[in-house]
Formats: sequence, structure tokens, C-alpha cells
Amino acid sequence: MTKKKRILVTRVLPQELRDRLFDFDIVEEALISISYDKHTVLPEKSPNAIFTSKNSLISMKEAILNKRISFERVFCVGEQTEKLLAQYGIDHTVKANSAAELAYMIIEEKIVQADFFCGNLRREELPVILEEHGILVTEHVVYQTELTPRKFGDHFDGILFFSPSGVISYFSEQNSREPVAFCIGNTTAVEAIDYFEHVHAAEEPSAESLITSVIEYYKDE
Repeated sequence: MTKKKRILVTRVLPQELRDRLFDFDIVEEALISISYDKHTVLPEKSPNAIFTSKNSLISMKEAILNKRISFERVFCVGEQTEKLLAQYGIDHTVKANSAAELAYMIIEEKIVQADFFCGNLRREELPVILEEHGILVTEHVVYQTELTPRKFGDHFDGILFFSPSGVISYFSEQNSREPVAFCIGNTTAVEAIDYFEHVHAAEEPSAESLITSVIEYYKDE
């Protein structure tokens, strides 16, 4: 009998996704924690709103549904963020698979100002690229990410990362660089490349696609 591949999952999965990994020996350990700041002062209207994480939307849910803030155009990263926007009644969106890709799509729109709704540990690519092209970016920090690192003594064949912060948290304890890094999107993969020899990004920035990438990678072993 072939020994099961041992996989570290850096957040707790919904049961339906966990069930898809029945052929693997999985260990779930959240390496970050998210807290939502629902009292952040928000603009009443944002002509150009940017969301690179669904956590920003979760934090702003009450304000959006109660019409305390409105948007003319919305730019987002990832299928899950787009789906949550639609659930909140916002469907006029431009979607990209990474923050850098989204930045260049925004530049093509020839706008002069944008509101970036983000977390405290957001990456630099998007605001830097936009500001280099003369676009004024106003940041609104609407949620907090805290690293919750852990030292792992066990061997893992692969690790599932769902954010750049998860990668940083994992390596803040000097854990092994040997496993294959499976990343939910290109932005997370860019962070992982600095640490891992083998890095794979999901075809779509979603947990479902990430699970598929793991299954496909090991299917012939």
C-alpha cells in the first residue's frame, strides 16, 4: 500500500474540501488569525474601490448592506472576492488573479484616484505600481492580520498556503524549506518563491482550485 502524502494545511478547511483530500494525511494548523474592524471610518462613496481579499468585504459587510458606502467601479482579486461582492449586491467588478495583474488593469482604465480597502499586512505591489503611474491610492485598513507561527518537527510533503502572511508566519519559526508549496494565487506564490524550491500556484485563486492543484500534482505517485 502506497504511503499517504503528508500535507500541512495552514488554515481550517470546510468539510467538503477536507473530504476531497481523503487520499492524504492532512494536518490543519492556522498560522494567521484575522480580526475585523467594523468601526473603521469609511468614505460615503468610492468611485474606484479595490479589494484584494474577501476579508476586507467581510469587515465592511454591514456598511455595504446598509448603504453607508457605495461604489461606482470595483476592482478585485480572486473568484471568492468576486462572489462575495455579488452576494452583497455589487456586480460591476473587474477581476484579476493577482494584485500586480489587477494594478495594470486599473491603469488601463486611466483613473486618477482609488480607494484600497485592505488589511494591516497588505503587500506593496499594487499601491506601488499604481502610484508609479500617477494614481493616488487612499488606503483604508479594515481588518487586522496577526501571525500565529508554530515550529513543526514533523515532515511534510507539501504545504497549502492561502495568503502571503501564511508563508511569512510559517518561516518566522525557521521551518523546513523542503516541502512543495501549493499557493492559492500568484501573490502568495511570489512570497513563497523566496523560501521554497518548488512552488505551485492554483489556476484560479480559490481554495477549490488549490485543492485540485494538490490532487493533480500527486495523482501519478
